[in-house]
Amino acid sequence: MATKVIGTVGKMQGGASVRHADGSEERLAVGGEIREGDEIRTDSNGSLAVNLVDKSSVSLGPGGRLSLDDMAFDPADLGGGHAHLTVHDGTFSVVSGMVAKTSPGAMQVKTPVMTIGVRGTTVAGQAAGEGQRNTIVLLADPDGHVGEIVVSNAGGSQVVNSPMGAISLSSAFQPPPPPVILPPSQIMGMFGSALSVLPQPPALPPEPQPQDNGNQGDQGAQFINGGTGEGDALIPSGEVTGMIGQLGDLVGQESGAAQQAIAQAVVAAAAGKEAFQDFLDALDDDNDEQVDEVLDQLTQVNVITGTANSDTLTGTSGVDWIYPGQGGDKVYAMAGDDVIFADLDASYDTFFGGDGNDTISYVLSGMGVTIDLGDQMVYGDGDTDGLNSIENASGSNHDDVIVASNGANTIHGNAGDDIIKVTLDVANDLFDGGTGTDTLSFEDEVQSVEVSFNNGSFSYVGDDMQTYTDTIANFENLTGGSGDDRLTGDSGVNVLNGNGGDDTLEGGAGDDTLYDGTGNDSLIGGDGNDLIELTGDNQADVVKITGSSASAAGNDTITNFEAGSDTIQIDSDVFVGLSSFVVNYATDLATALTQNTTQIIGVENGGSVELYYVTSDHESYQIATISDTTAGNLSSNGSVIVT
Repeated sequence: MATKVIGTVGKMQGGASVRHADGSEERLAVGGEIREGDEIRTDSNGSLAVNLVDKSSVSLGPGGRLSLDDMAFDPADLGGGHAHLTVHDGTFSVVSGMVAKTSPGAMQVKTPVMTIGVRGTTVAGQAAGEGQRNTIVLLADPDGHVGEIVVSNAGGSQVVNSPMGAISLSSAFQPPPPPVILPPSQIMGMFGSALSVLPQPPALPPEPQPQDNGNQGDQGAQFINGGTGEGDALIPSGEVTGMIGQLGDLVGQESGAAQQAIAQAVVAAAAGKEAFQDFLDALDDDNDEQVDEVLDQLTQVNVITGTANSDTLTGTSGVDWIYPGQGGDKVYAMAGDDVIFADLDASYDTFFGGDGNDTISYVLSGMGVTIDLGDQMVYGDGDTDGLNSIENASGSNHDDVIVASNGANTIHGNAGDDIIKVTLDVANDLFDGGTGTDTLSFEDEVQSVEVSFNNGSFSYVGDDMQTYTDTIANFENLTGGSGDDRLTGDSGVNVLNGNGGDDTLEGGAGDDTLYDGTGNDSLIGGDGNDLIELTGDNQADVVKITGSSASAAGNDTITNFEAGSDTIQIDSDVFVGLSSFVVNYATDLATALTQNTTQIIGVENGGSVELYYVTSDHESYQIATISDTTAGNLSSNGSVIVT
């Protein structure tokens, strides 16, 4: 039985076919009927638009696949209407109709990694499989109206309500990041094939006027008396000065949040005055995470934007914010403290920082990246970019690895679970993990270090025998090197890994995880229920059971403990009043609670030994669980002592 007709093919370029719910297939032509449950495939040179019965339209670019899963629409009863579409692959666009106006979530578009709730507006997007970049961007309707979309998946949800606001994801389990503003040139470069077949194109602001710059690409808005460029500013310099002043009041000084703000400012400015003002209006001046950075120091700023093609962009002698766009680009930032806002694509880009203190930023990237400032290379998902004379790095809003160089670096991880690898050089550095669960790593270092998250910095002696101090912020985890390191966490949940050397690891408050690595190590869980994992390497490791009080010390789990080699020390300054400094393995907990004695007892339970602190007031606290051992083994080797 044939399913109901829900639309017809409108404008069409090239070829396309449809597979109906009953398994039959046919080639499509303008005016052809589209039914509920149909799957449409466009040829490698094909694109088409489907006009649905509620006056909405959905278009599909070359090599795409679209399923029209389910649609209900009754003009006499709009309350029960809905439309559910799935774009499996390819570029697409949607102009919502009457269904989207009935209720939030009535019109949904799914890709392999996200679900988009469309609320009375126009969108464009790129769909791809898990692990590949999926992008959705909010556009103005042909009449200029801007609605709202909600992007959600297993990782959370994000609302987009600013025109040209875009979100990129590569996994269905990755939390949607805050939207960024894309310039019109990039939108048309990415989604033009799908937008071109819509009944009416979306409203996009005018493009920047191109410079007469030969083969150097189109350089966009240059403002605040911006250097020697020939291009006309989209926004009068006086007005931009005021806008930058607003931005400086809202964005601040010790966080990578400013990098995100600058990036959005760049693409918004390239899109025109209205988009830039929308960006400023959207900033939350009550957001404590956004703190002052360099904006109040910028007296001359040049914004330079590329196209969707392969461009050569040249900066000025002043401060440049450079957004290359798509294609295989070459950027020469020249003098000044410049920021290059890159995004990994299928092309190899080369970024030359030149003189000054320059930053490469992937805060606009839809995927995690590896930035190696030492090797001057960037990697991600099979793509590679080259760097030259770049001192600083700002990661994406995904999981990044950033490697410092042998020079002064400022590194911001931004959102995501990042790893920042430290190089102990002859310069003072700044490392900021940003949001997420971030790791500060010394894994490639042989020099011993002493690092505490409570201090906000650490010092070391460089090869020139001078003392240097690196500033650290917003890290949760610490990884040592091959030296004799002392690593200390904070009041949060930390993961500390000693690696090589004779290390001392101290978790502090929180439920921490401590890995000793190789060597004769000392591990102190502190307050909270900590996991202490030894390597079982026949080294003389020491685990210290302590805390701010007996009740706060928690129950620590100790694995791979080797009786005869390793030792557990119980802190008598915390567990006070002990009548004996010998652990009692002969008494069970019930019996110990009847005795008027403060003592440490060890009780076997399911292949482990549980240690309890029992007071003369008949209170008990389980303070440790030692896995895969026996009371006899611990007792005969004197493995647990009270100090």
